[in-house]
Amino acid sequence: MEQAVEKFGHKPDDTLIFLYSTNSANAQLAAETIQEYFNSKKYETQKIVVQSINSEDEFDKGLADLLDKVASKMIEWKNRGSDIYVNVTTGFKAESIFLALSAFMIGGKVYYRYETFNDIILLPSPPIIPDQNIVNKLSQILNSSTYIISKSNRYNLSDEDIENFTKNGILKEKDKDAYEIREWVKKFIDFANKIKKETH
Repeated sequence: MEQAVEKFGHKPDDTLIFLYSTNSANAQLAAETIQEYFNSKKYETQKIVVQSINSEDEFDKGLADLLDKVASKMIEWKNRGSDIYVNVTTGFKAESIFLALSAFMIGGKVYYRYETFNDIILLPSPPIIPDQNIVNKLSQILNSSTYIISKSNRYNLSDEDIENFTKNGILKEKDKDAYEIREWVKKFIDFANKIKKETH
């Protein structure tokens, strides 16, 4: 990380480092050790704990927690005029993918440290724009009193919409002929709507 700060032309006095770790003992110890190191180098740091994902059942809540805590900081500091850099070298692959997508959506930069040649690579940052038609359909459901899609309340979703959203992991089947929006999708839609407001 320090190598990246220097490579991108920044210094300790103009850099704020957010350290995200899970709530396991090993992760907490690692985060505290890294924080102490950067503090000793005069960097300002903040340590934020996110929920561990140890099973399929925890996946939705874990990603929702990650998006909630990471996305809010990205938007906050982007609005202050700061450059956003996300290090995806460490951590679990699923979490790293979502961090990268969040950064791309706000125009941030994503980098990776290759061990084979010990250098920092800035990954290509294509503009990621969610399908606004899908965002609008899901926002309509999230703004209602219930998040459940059923035969009696389909929120103008077609059979094809429901099938595609289920296959893509946006909806999950709750009961027979009843579906609900997954937890991480609710945070993602909120994130997408905030970006839309800030760019208009």
